[in-house]
Amino acid sequence: MSRLVARLAALLLICAAVLPSALAAETIRFGVLAFRGKERALKDWQPHADYLSEKLAPRRFEVVPLTLDEFPLAIEARSIDVFTTNTGHYVSLEADGKVARIATMRVAGPKGAVDRFGGTVIARAERRELNGYGDLKGQRIMVPDLIAFGGWQVHLPEAKAAGIDLRKDTREIIELQNHDKVVEGVLAGEADAGFVRSELIESLAAAGKLDMDKIRVVGARRTANFPYAHSTALYPHWPFARLEHVSEELTRDILIALLGLAPEHPAARAAGLYGWTLPHNYQSVHDLFLEFRLGPYADLPVRFSDVMERYGTQIVSAVSVAIALLLASLVGLWRANLALRGNQAKLQLAAGVFGHAQEGIVITDADANIVDVNETFLALTGYTREEVMGRNPRFLSSGKQDKEFYRHMWKVLLSEGVWRGEMWNCRKDGSQYIQQTSISAVKTPRGEISYYIGLSSDVTQHKENQEQLERLAYFDTLTGLPNRRLLTDRLHQEIAQTQRGERLLAICYLDLDGFKPVNDNWGHDVGDKLLIETAQRLTACVRAGDTVSRLGGDEFVVLLANLVHYEECEAVVKRLLAALAAPFAMPEGEASLSASIGVTLYPLDGVDPDMLLRHADHAMYAAKQAGRNRFHLFDIEKDW
Repeated sequence: MSRLVARLAALLLICAAVLPSALAAETIRFGVLAFRGKERALKDWQPHADYLSEKLAPRRFEVVPLTLDEFPLAIEARSIDVFTTNTGHYVSLEADGKVARIATMRVAGPKGAVDRFGGTVIARAERRELNGYGDLKGQRIMVPDLIAFGGWQVHLPEAKAAGIDLRKDTREIIELQNHDKVVEGVLAGEADAGFVRSELIESLAAAGKLDMDKIRVVGARRTANFPYAHSTALYPHWPFARLEHVSEELTRDILIALLGLAPEHPAARAAGLYGWTLPHNYQSVHDLFLEFRLGPYADLPVRFSDVMERYGTQIVSAVSVAIALLLASLVGLWRANLALRGNQAKLQLAAGVFGHAQEGIVITDADANIVDVNETFLALTGYTREEVMGRNPRFLSSGKQDKEFYRHMWKVLLSEGVWRGEMWNCRKDGSQYIQQTSISAVKTPRGEISYYIGLSSDVTQHKENQEQLERLAYFDTLTGLPNRRLLTDRLHQEIAQTQRGERLLAICYLDLDGFKPVNDNWGHDVGDKLLIETAQRLTACVRAGDTVSRLGGDEFVVLLANLVHYEECEAVVKRLLAALAAPFAMPEGEASLSASIGVTLYPLDGVDPDMLLRHADHAMYAAKQAGRNRFHLFDIEKDW
């Protein structure tokens, strides 16, 4: 009996030693932006970690405070799993396609909770002449920081729409590193106007720190369900996001826990929140950053359209004057060449200008037969002088312009005396190039055409650079599918078409099931190949006029336009599910995936484009919760 008791005691000791390690909790590393210091960040967000640890036990959440500079390194090293950060910073991280939002923050204020924010322009109450952004021209502006999203960046598009560039057209920009200090500075007369985030002035008034009668809001807007004074468009608040390696199951559990966080819970109070809501679409922030080359788009090359938008009038004027002067010089020199052959000095001067011009120059007689060309023209076309003299320049034609093109060119040239445009031409070796051309008719004093002078330059490389920039801005670099920006444009267009044609538009939000294990086990290169083949399968299932877009990670959106009946949408969605359920044959082995698809139909779901995507996203989560490998149709009464 004593031996049996001894054995039981030994067994209990072994269990006591083994069980803790066997039941060790999975640690989820929760990154938080430490914009007020890491110690304060721990204090603010530790209750959130405790709340999630309680709701998702036995998982344990650990707070990892990070600075802005530390965030990209943490994501690259996967030293965090989930995180929250400010809106502008999140969009910079999201642009790489390695993170995705789970939920969007709701913030409590003196007039109610909101999940959006904007910027507010304030001035002293007596400054009645300041009514909008256009009135800020030549004024002294006080801002918290030139990298602040709500205190500076959100104001750029509003000012641009009013016809001013805040960075050039104001008298002075004063940075104070603090929103509250901006209010104090404006009231003290240290600036004509100030930029602060929305909700601030109401919060200061509620705390007894501001007399609202002493200030006025410049360019005030009214927005439904947003009770705070603001001057700009509204943008989504901070997101709660995940890295791409986080499983769908954990993502779903976190979302459910966050949605259940009550405003009065200590976790919400410690972080100054009202709670969390379903994830917003952050495309409007991407659009702002791309337009003004901020955040992830700061290093994009300057587009020709950007230069023309800012300096177009000056450039066109300068080029027109230069061309006019050059043509006038050429005509004068050509006439001097004919009339003063005995004057060697003038001939040398004419030859110097003609020979050293950067543009290809061709001179023809009234019948359009070549009488002279410069060396730049010969280098551009690859022909010798003997091969071109006496010929009509049409021998350079590539065949890409039809007869109507040339008919119109000659009609303009004969009626107006000048034609400018672009055309495809062909070199002697058969290679084709885009030529920017200006042709002028030289007339005698009696008005008869005596010569034609053509100036041309090769702009092929410029055009290729422009196309590359457009692809960077509008297409996903991995799959070649339209990205968020182009999807938004297409969605606006399809909504307009649907309204005119009285048809249906289906917005299908798709997320792959089982992608993470393949990506983790076989590596990111294999994961990228799977995403590329997924894009090809989706594209093969839809019509030529439909849109397949990749938002990032394993999330796609399909727009099915011009539908007569819902049954058409259902048939296509079933084809998508079947296509993705078929095995993927990879060199490493056979991969099995499926998809969860959320669908909403416009105009049955008659909301704005951003909300349509949110509804489809919400329906996709419902499809996952129902078992995956299926689709769910959004119902405004049941699902929202």
